This record gives sequence, structure tokens and C-alpha cells, in this order.
Amino acid sequence: PFDWLFSPPPPASLRVLWLSPPGNDAGTGTAEAPLRTLEAAQEAARSARMAQPGPVHVVLKAGR
Repeated sequence: PFDWLFSPPPPASLRVLWLSPPGNDAGTGTAEAPLRTLEAAQEAARSARMAQPGPVHVVLKAGR
């Protein structure tokens, strides 16, 4: 309920990967299908940067 306190939505122009404790590393890294681990996010960010140089932001959603 208070996810917005910890992870405000980034501007739409940024490349963003979302992580969440109940996520799935087979997901796409979107807010609707977040990744689960930092390792998966790191791999996805590297792939994204190889395809198009520039920053990739990682948003950690709150969880238990």
C-alpha cells in the first residue's frame, strides 16, 4: 500500500527495470512483470545497454 513512498515512478523517458520480492526473473522487468533478483536486473541492464547505450534505472519495489 505504501510502495510509492519507497519507489516513486520514474519519468516515462527513462529506461527502467523494476524489481520486486514476489517478482519473477523470467519476467520482462516492467512494473507489471518485475524481476525478482538484483542479478537478473544486472543482466537485463547490461543487455539493454548493449542494445542502446545510456543509463538504465532500477526501481526496487517494497516487499517483505
